[in-house]
Amino acid sequence: MDKVTKDANKPADPKPETKHTGDTDASGSLVRWNNINSDLKSALDTWTTLTDQLANKISPEEEQLREIKNILGTLKDKLNEFNDDK
Repeated sequence: MDKVTKDANKPADPKPETKHTGDTDASGSLVRWNNINSDLKSALDTWTTLTDQLANKISPEEEQLREIKNILGTLKDKLNEFNDDK
C-alpha cells in the first residue's frame, strides 16, 4: 500500500494565495479606508443632528405617562374633596 500524505487528502483551495503588490493594494486599501472614514464621519454628523433635534422632544410614552399622572392627580383631589365633605 502506498502512503498517502495529508496534503493529498485536502481539497484544492478555491482561491490560492496570491502575492499582493505594494502599490496596487496600498492604493486600494487607502481608497477603502477613506470611504470608511467618510461613512463614519457622515454617521456621526447624522447622529449629532438627530440628537440636537430630539433633545427637547417628548416620546409618546412619556407624554402618555404625564397624562396619566395628571388624571391621577385630579382623581386624588376629587377623592380628597369627597372625604372632606363627610
